[in-house]
Parts: sequence; structure tokens; C-alpha cells
Amino acid sequence: MQKPVNEMVLRDFLDAGTLNEMLALTDGKIYVWGATRKGRNRKIWEKMRRGDYVFAYRDKCFISLSRIVGKIHKPELAEHLWGVGKNPDNMNLTWEYIYFLEKIIDFDPPEPSPFIVRGHTGPLTGIQKEQIDQIFKRYEQVIKQHDPDYDKSDQELVEEIERAISQGNYRVEDSWGRRKIRIGQNVWREKVLERYGWKCAICNLPIKELLDAAHIKSWAEYPDYRLDPNNGMALCVLHHRAFDKGLIKINQNGEIECSDTLLSNQHDTVKLYFTRYHKKRIISRIIF
Repeated sequence: MQKPVNEMVLRDFLDAGTLNEMLALTDGKIYVWGATRKGRNRKIWEKMRRGDYVFAYRDKCFISLSRIVGKIHKPELAEHLWGVGKNPDNMNLTWEYIYFLEKIIDFDPPEPSPFIVRGHTGPLTGIQKEQIDQIFKRYEQVIKQHDPDYDKSDQELVEEIERAISQGNYRVEDSWGRRKIRIGQNVWREKVLERYGWKCAICNLPIKELLDAAHIKSWAEYPDYRLDPNNGMALCVLHHRAFDKGLIKINQNGEIECSDTLLSNQHDTVKLYFTRYHKKRIISRIIF
């Protein structure tokens, strides 16, 4: 928990989509913590959710506050990061129930805990939750810098964003926190891909895991259109990258136009994936 884990280490153990999403939520700094399979650790791990806040505890004090951005059960990653236990209580065990964390704040000095914490503790209830809420209130402004909607669940934010889209409000303010932006982008992506029948508008590829939703009017320049499903197009990852790089574009007639760079390249692979679509129309989106 003292330092973030090197991104290249994580790429050896996680799929690119999962890792890239977590990197986007954490400004590229992912902290990692894990629990062994002993006792109630697995059940506690199963109860914890992305977006939950967690305290690190040592010597009767809270030393940092973080937020869960992902979790995975992966013994091989745990062993690579931490090896296996050498003490009698964890002999030959590894910390395989893993949390990926965004660090919010290091408490300096450490924040005295109002209660004793023993080991891996799950969601708090009763008087302990009330006591933790008092600590949250003291650091509310710091927390809100990371997540202005920290007191809302992911599902509440999904419903809020769905409601705004249904009312024709597609604007995303730059003041939104990373979590709300990520949720909004996921809602928008689902709507865009559904409109295209879950197929690439250029090559008709129907594999969900290889599809992106591409903004037609850019995210940076048009905040009022950021969540507009009509401002999106389903593209496979290859054609999305080419679209973003200006190697292909879609004209007002819905025709694919390849750049001179592609048109002048006679390599068979370029012909297969790009220039054979030149001047052809994209697939029509489904009208609901």
C-alpha cells in the first residue's frame, strides 16, 4: 500500500480492457492489497464492491483512505507481488483475494481509530459505521476532490445519468468525478452499440469484447454531446483507432473515406482491413 504497482506488472496478469479502465480511474496509479483464503476473508472480499471506501489500519490508527476500483481472485498475481507467507498464521499461503485501489489520502498524522480492528474487516454497521462517518465528515472536502458524488452508489449514478439522457440532457461537466464519468461513458457505450446491433459500422465484426463506441463530435470540444447516443458510432478497436488518428473518416453521406496514407499503401493487409471499404457506406444503425 505504500507505492502503486508498476503498470507493466499488471499487464502480465490482467486483460487490457480491465486494466485500462482502472488506470483511467486512478490517474495511472493503482495500489494493491490482498487477503489470504483463511477464515472469513473470501466472504468479506465477495461483499466488497467497486466504489467502496477502505481504510488502511496500523498501530490502532488509520493511516490512509482508498477506494476500490476493481478486485480479482488471482493467486499467481499475489505470489508474484508478495510471495507466500512465512509466519505460522499464513504459512505457504498467498494474499490471493486482491483489491485494486485508488488512494485518496494518507493521514498525516495517522487518524486514531475509535475501535480496534483485527485483520481483514468487511462493510461496517451500527456504531462502528457511525464513528467512521464522523471521520469521513472531517475529510469530506478532500474526498470530494476525487469524487463529488462519493455518497452516491454506482446504481444511483446510473439511474441519474439514464434519466438525464432520456430527457435530452447529454452534457458532461468537466467538474464530474472520474467515477461518474466512467459510469456515464459505460451507459453511453451500451446505448451506442445497441443501436448498431453490436456490430462494427465498418467491417460488421460482431464480437462485443472487440467493439468500442466512438464519438463523432469529439468529447473534448463538444461537452453538450458527450452522452448523446446519436453522437456515437460502433467501431471495432482497429477501426476506432484509425478513426481517431484520422486515417479513416465518415462523410456526410455515411461513406467511409480512407486517407491518402492508406490509399497509397498497397500492402495486402491494408487492403483487407481498410481500403476495400473506401467509399462504401457504413452499416445503418437500428432505429428505436
